[in-house]
Amino acid sequence: MEQAKLTKEDLAAVVGGNIKKLRAASKLSQEELAEKLGLSKNFVSLMETGVKFPSAETIVKLCNIFEIEFFELFYDNEKLLPEDMKKKIVDSFSSQFAEFMSKQMDEIKQFKL
Repeated sequence: MEQAKLTKEDLAAVVGGNIKKLRAASKLSQEELAEKLGLSKNFVSLMETGVKFPSAETIVKLCNIFEIEFFELFYDNEKLLPEDMKKKIVDSFSSQFAEFMSKQMDEIKQFKL
């Protein structure tokens, strides 16, 4: 039996649901979380519903706010993800984060004396 493939929509739904659960457990409103993230309340709502996906920078901020490891945002408590799917998620995030950090370093180099 072939295993179903993970889609962007699936991943966005898992991450969004986890953001919502973590926010509620932290007793934060969407507005309060938005302020901590430097985003609009509307964008937080769209992330929670899986319509929008957080950037690498926002994921780092979420992890710091909720005091979690990044992979916890990608964990579906309703369904255990197989190891190969977890690896795909981590690899995808890692490449996006590496690209983000590279751009940040290029910007920093521009201001180097």
